[in-house]
Amino acid sequence: LATDAALLGCPQDQGRRMARSAVAAAPAAQSHLVLTGDHVGPIPAATTRAQLATFARVVRDTVEEGDEAIPESVAVLAVGRDTVRAVIDSGRVYYLFVDSPHIRTHDSLGVGTQLVRLTREPGVTGFVYECCTFVHVPRYCGLTFLIPADSAPVDGGAVDAAALKRMPPETRVLQVRISVCTHGPTAPPASQ
Repeated sequence: LATDAALLGCPQDQGRRMARSAVAAAPAAQSHLVLTGDHVGPIPAATTRAQLATFARVVRDTVEEGDEAIPESVAVLAVGRDTVRAVIDSGRVYYLFVDSPHIRTHDSLGVGTQLVRLTREPGVTGFVYECCTFVHVPRYCGLTFLIPADSAPVDGGAVDAAALKRMPPETRVLQVRISVCTHGPTAPPASQ
């Protein structure tokens, strides 16, 4: 968990990391806007730069200043009326970032979800790093919910469910990061 958060950093630049840019595209069917630990709508987390255009329209393909001023390759992809950021390393998608409240899990977790909702999930944990707290919900392997760290009970490091519950309940998810799920379920059973 610590390494995971350290590799990502935080969405520090509102204009670059958390742009809610709309694109001129027809709205996609609801099934294409579902967020899992493996996909953002039609876009799989495990894909290559070359394959991205087969899943979504590439709006921008560029190099941006990443964490600690290290350049990172980024593709911005149109998904319905929203965009998703793909951070690419060695020709493969490393992370997908969702900034839109319209792209959500089957049970409606996503940008804008209150922290109190996440803390009801069994096994929820977090990690405070720089400006964000990275919240992990075990049943959503591959997803990380980013919330502001300014209300975190510690300056850095791991936080358990009890510590997350002490944070202001109105705290909301700012961004969702998707990486390839390496173990466990990526979504709850359809009956939930």
